[in-house]
Amino acid sequence: MYHSTALHGLLSESPEAARAHVWLYDRANIYDSIYKLVARTSGSAPNDALEHARTDKFLLNPTDLDWTTAKICRVLQHYEVKWPGAISNGSIIPMFLDFEHKVLAAYQREYGPGNLKKGIAPFEGKTIDDMARYELNRVFRELGSKFDSKSAEERRKIAEQLYENLKDLPPDVQAKIRESTGIDRISIDAIMKSGSIAAIGTTLVGTVGFAGFAAYSSLSAFIAAAAGLAGMTLPFGVYTFAASALAMVANPFFWLLPLLGGGYFFVNRANRMIRSALAPIIVSTAIVAGSDDTAVSVDMTEWVEHVKSIKSRSASPSERQKEYLKNMFVGLV
Repeated sequence: MYHSTALHGLLSESPEAARAHVWLYDRANIYDSIYKLVARTSGSAPNDALEHARTDKFLLNPTDLDWTTAKICRVLQHYEVKWPGAISNGSIIPMFLDFEHKVLAAYQREYGPGNLKKGIAPFEGKTIDDMARYELNRVFRELGSKFDSKSAEERRKIAEQLYENLKDLPPDVQAKIRESTGIDRISIDAIMKSGSIAAIGTTLVGTVGFAGFAAYSSLSAFIAAAAGLAGMTLPFGVYTFAASALAMVANPFFWLLPLLGGGYFFVNRANRMIRSALAPIIVSTAIVAGSDDTAVSVDMTEWVEHVKSIKSRSASPSERQKEYLKNMFVGLV
């Protein structure tokens, strides 16, 4: 029995999704951002989990639960939530309720009535479900703007990819998309029209709600295609990292400061800002995953026992093992 929406979602997300987010989060820093801008790469996670583990000096044979736990460790650390001294089912739930409170509070500070963003209605939600819905709608608005700014040739290529994803959605969802966009039928030409991406995306979020969305992979693929990142692993996070976080380092003055003497404090603050742009979306994907009534969630007790085993392994490891555990399970070990 789950008593935390966030915990249920995080344990419902696929291990590959969690692994992709671990890769993204660990590279959400100013120097990797500059590299991605210069090299014009999205920096997606390797398809091979073992290659990922070797690259980042993690456990050499991570299990699915290891990747899930690694993502959980990172989002807890980002929102400054501490693990309980004695880990149990009873102590984990209050920790995640505290996590939800901090996520919501941070989001309200960023997007609430007291900090209005141009062209965006303020966030006035009261729950983490509300936050996830608002965040996904915000992403689609950004996607629409990005799509509309591309050349006709680029838009057609993307529209072709989007059409492949949309044509397989349930008929009732397609009907709502047609209604929201004012088109007679979903086609490549209709998708190419200005404003269609945002309308389609927000309709998808509103239609599926968070009470039973069985087309999670279709929604992910839709966002990837709209962002021009088809084929990427878990493109929710890839897109947000590329479009939101990197926007801050597009100005050379911003990223030259630490190189010219801005120092550790500036770099650390910039890294925090970049990760703060990424964190809400990787939490939101977990909320969506938890709402999929076809998803198979990890049993909470099974996961708690796994966390306890990680703590046990960290009690007297070799130096190399200790390094691997600390790298993979930040804040826990």
